[in-house]
Amino acid sequence: MKKWIPYGIIFCVSGILYMLIEFLWRGYSHWTMFLCAGLCGLVMANINNTLMKPGTDFRLQVTAAALSCTAAEFLFGIAFNSDFSIWDYRNTWGTIRWLGGQVNIIFVLMWALIAVIALPLLDWMQWKLGLAEKPYYRIGRWYWRPWEKEE
Repeated sequence: MKKWIPYGIIFCVSGILYMLIEFLWRGYSHWTMFLCAGLCGLVMANINNTLMKPGTDFRLQVTAAALSCTAAEFLFGIAFNSDFSIWDYRNTWGTIRWLGGQVNIIFVLMWALIAVIALPLLDWMQWKLGLAEKPYYRIGRWYWRPWEKEE
C-alpha cells in the first residue's frame, strides 16, 4: 500500500498542474483532463526509469512522452469528447481528421513542450519519493545532471 502513495502523488500533481495550464490557456478545464493528465504523468514519470534504458537521449524521451500523451488525448477524446464539448479541433489547422478530429499536430507539439518541463520534474519527484535513482539526462554527447551537488 505504501508503494502506491508516491504514484498517487504523481498522478494528482500531474492532474492539478495540467488543469492549471488549461485554466491559464483557455480559462476553463474539465474533470476528465485531471484523469488524462494524471495518467500521462504516470507514463512520463516512468519513461526514463522503466520504459527506456537510463541515459536514453532526452529528445527520444520527449518524443515518446508527446506521443503517449497524444494517444491518451485521443482515447479520452473518443471516450468523453465525442460531442466536442471538452475541446474542439475540427476547424483548427493541423487537425488530424482521420483520428475523428480529436488530435491536432499543434497540440502534439504542445505536449512535447510540456514534456520538456515535465520529464525532469517528474523524475525529480520520483527520486525524492524514493522510486528512482538520481536522474540525469543526455542530449547527443552532452550530459546534464541537474541535481548532482544535492545530496
